[in-house]
Order: sequence, then C-alpha cells, then structure tokens
Amino acid sequence: MPEEVNRQDYIISTYNLEPSITRFLVGEKEMLGGFQLIFKFPNGYGASIINHIGSYGTELAVIVWEDDKYFITYDTPITDDIIGYIESKEELIDLLNAIKNLPHKGE
Repeated sequence: MPEEVNRQDYIISTYNLEPSITRFLVGEKEMLGGFQLIFKFPNGYGASIINHIGSYGTELAVIVWEDDKYFITYDTPITDDIIGYIESKEELIDLLNAIKNLPHKGE
C-alpha cells in the first residue's frame, strides 16, 4: 500500500464499503504494521476490524459500547469468537450489516 494512501480510505476502497456502513466508522489506527478500524452502531454494538502481521488475515470482532469505551463480546448470534480470514467485500459487508441490525444491546 503506498505511504500516501490513508489506511481508512484503503480498506474502504478495497472492500468497497457502502456509505450506509462507513458513516459508522469512528476510529482508525496503525497497529503492528497494519491497521484497526472501529465501527459504532446506534444499537450499542460495533465492530473492530484488524489486519496486521499477527492477525488471521482481515479479522472482525463484535464489540459492545459502554459510553466511550468498547469491549469485545463473545455472546451474539453473529459469532462466539473472532472471525478471521475475511477475504471478500460481500462477507465483510454482510457481517457489518448483521451487527448493525442486532437488537439494541440489553433488549
């Protein structure tokens, strides 16, 4: 990836993420030679997407938000673990939409 390309723009363009998803992108940082993207949805859930030298390709974790802090959750219908080796934009978009459409946390 060229240095001048913003990592957030790179992953959005790589996976061709839709504006209905990218508007919930609240954080991005470099991590272990790669990146982390953080999403926060109105239902109290979100996603952490990482890709770096220690990850299983592109990985997604379902997170729950408490105020301005987030924690990985292993108790959703989406998964009870981290989802690794995400290789297609369809799979990533489907996962993000599924998290976005979960019932509000606590319901």
